[in-house]
This record gives sequence, structure tokens and C-alpha cells, in this order.
Amino acid sequence: NAYPYKSGVLFIDCAPLLAMLVKFIIMSVPALNKMTFVDFQYMGIVGVLNFVLVGLFAFGIIKKITNCSYLNALLGSLFFVTAPILLEKYPMHCYLCADWLMFVAFLPFLYYRQWSKKVVLLFWFILGIVDAGIHNCYLPNTAFIIVAYMLYDYLKTKEKKIIWLYMPLYVLGAMVVFLIAGGFCSKINPVVDLTSFQIFSFNLNGFYNPTNAENYFFSTVFPFLNN
Repeated sequence: NAYPYKSGVLFIDCAPLLAMLVKFIIMSVPALNKMTFVDFQYMGIVGVLNFVLVGLFAFGIIKKITNCSYLNALLGSLFFVTAPILLEKYPMHCYLCADWLMFVAFLPFLYYRQWSKKVVLLFWFILGIVDAGIHNCYLPNTAFIIVAYMLYDYLKTKEKKIIWLYMPLYVLGAMVVFLIAGGFCSKINPVVDLTSFQIFSFNLNGFYNPTNAENYFFSTVFPFLNN
């Protein structure tokens, strides 16, 4: 992914869970602990998964809305998988390729008659956790879709009580991640920590891999782990 810049994806915070596993292995094996793994590379699992999910959800949405053949739905999904924005962002920040989250946000529209109100409420809460946990740039995008769904649901049912809970539950889900990952912390050094993208890393990725362990207080809930 990062060749030839000699910066493995484990060390640019692309796969937090895998990074935790590899760090544990490196710490546990004395021979590995003495080596420098700057050049270490592996298959971009997170990046590949993002592209697969973009194609999968695009295929499902096209097939359901148009009722076209599987081949036509597959060909249509390729336009989303090969979108220039995905191909441009992937080498720099593969989490910005998680555009499948936008497709997921449209599922309540597609399954409006199948899903109950309770399922929709739970869905928005969980999506808030997932969006904030992957990258904060998806929060305003999904928020616009939620507003559209609120209008759509109101026009269908004329019911107000449940509709007004959609956005608060989505925000609550995002706040859960912010609390865990340090989104509400006030101990960020404006000189050191804001010179790069540290301020944008208060997602679950930043929790597992603090970008600046010396100055960046990575969690509002959990204690500082001393590097």
C-alpha cells in the first residue's frame, strides 16, 4: 500500500486490530523485538474489504431498486468500485474508502415496509457507532440521509414521536465512540498535536494507536497508558 515509502500499513493506523496482534507478537518474541519493521508489508485487508463492501452494497441496491439482471447490477456496481475518489484516497488513507457506509445508510429506505420502527431506531444508533469508529467524515453525510429519511417516514405515516428520535440516537452512538477514543478530551497540545491529522484521529483507530503518545490524551474514559 505505501511502497516505496517504507511505511507499513500497520504503522499508519490502517488496521487497528491487526496492529495490536502484530505488536503483541513483536513484544513477545525477543528476536523480533530487536528488529526494525519499517519495511514490513502485508495485504491491505482493510482496503480490500472496503472495495468489496462498496461493490456488494451497490450491487444489492441497484438490483433491488431496478429489478434488473444480476449481470447488469454487477456492471452498475463497478462504476462505484472504480470511482476516482476511492482510487485517489486509498493510498493516502484507506479508511476514506469506506463509502459503503453511505450505501448502508440507505437501507431503511429499501426495507421500509420490512423493518419495524424499533429496528430502524437500533439501526441508526449502531450506524452512529460504526461511522464515528471508522472515520468522522462520514457523520455529516449520514446525517443528511437521516434527515431525508425523517421526511420520507413522516410523509408515509404522519407520525412525529418516533421520527424525532432518529437523529439523537445516531448522535448518541457517535458520542459513545468519542467518549472512548478521546473526542471530548481537552489535553491536546495545539502546537504539537494539531500540526498533522491527530485532531481527526479520535475514532477507534486512534484509541488503539495514539498518534502522539507523549502529548495526545487518547481517551476521555480510560486512563493514560503511559506510551
